[in-house]
Amino acid sequence: MANILLVYNTPGWAHHHMAVDIQQWAPESDKVQIMSNDELHAVVARHGHKAFDIVDRRLHTTTPLDAMSHFYYPSASTLFSVTCRRYVCSVDTHGIRFQRSETPSKDNWESWAASQETNAGTAVYCLGPLASVIAINRPILKAVLEFNERATLCLPGVNVEIFSPDTTVAKRETFTAGWCGAQTTSVKCHDQVLMPLTHRDTAAWQVHTCNNPAKAKSRVEMAKWYNALDAFVCTSVCEGAPCTVMEAAACGVPVVSTDVGIIKEWPEMHDLGLVVPIPANEKAAITTIREIDVMLLRLRDDMNYRRRCSEVLLKSVRKRFSWEHLAPQWVRAIAGD
Repeated sequence: MANILLVYNTPGWAHHHMAVDIQQWAPESDKVQIMSNDELHAVVARHGHKAFDIVDRRLHTTTPLDAMSHFYYPSASTLFSVTCRRYVCSVDTHGIRFQRSETPSKDNWESWAASQETNAGTAVYCLGPLASVIAINRPILKAVLEFNERATLCLPGVNVEIFSPDTTVAKRETFTAGWCGAQTTSVKCHDQVLMPLTHRDTAAWQVHTCNNPAKAKSRVEMAKWYNALDAFVCTSVCEGAPCTVMEAAACGVPVVSTDVGIIKEWPEMHDLGLVVPIPANEKAAITTIREIDVMLLRLRDDMNYRRRCSEVLLKSVRKRFSWEHLAPQWVRAIAGD
């Protein structure tokens, strides 16, 4: 039995949802609890090396914590002020770029695209002392292994109880494609790829952006949003997962995506012809726009193909990325078993 604390960064955001889902599907023999980063920082700042005693009491646990995992990077103050048998962090693509050069500007499109293949890591002061680092895709694992040989791969999951096909949600009369993201910066290719696509006649578009967790749709609301779509599109040049692709597919919605993050781990996406190259520069973006438009046109006009994509992706996302299957792996990796 392991007694684990998961620390997430922003309430209502992806890492919070991940912690909640791992807690829900953790093996019954293990005790998994969650706490926000701000709450933990407040405890550490106030109590220093006694922080874990305080955390134990706050979590009402009589068994000392075996392991603590940070989703995203822990701060130096937390890392070096708190003692624990195992201290682990989980990193996505945005967390480990360009240790040997520079962190790309949020508006430097080509540097973001390059970092998808040349992740070198940041914050070595965090990576080195950690008992382990969990990488959520293979390019990240390769990069992290340069700094922590105990790094391991754990794929991100999707909550298939929340994200599932809902026949009560009506589709729109016009073929509709969707895109959503927490930001519209160049890493998402919002202006470079998405906006040109929305000006074409192939599909009507539903574009949802929200960079404020307090105002974001709930996951139940997002599931209904996905279910009303005929297709979902990811245009990013750099991603860890992306979670939106898994969520849409779990709702039975065909997905077209650039070859980022876990898309490389998803053979059914490639077999169905739903993957386009990462648009690493403006010239490549023109090709990406054209290829996505062709895919959407086929999904619009070929109902048999659309139905097959929906069925194959739904089956594969449940098999490969359901938290019911992945959460025990995360718990074991965090606990060091």
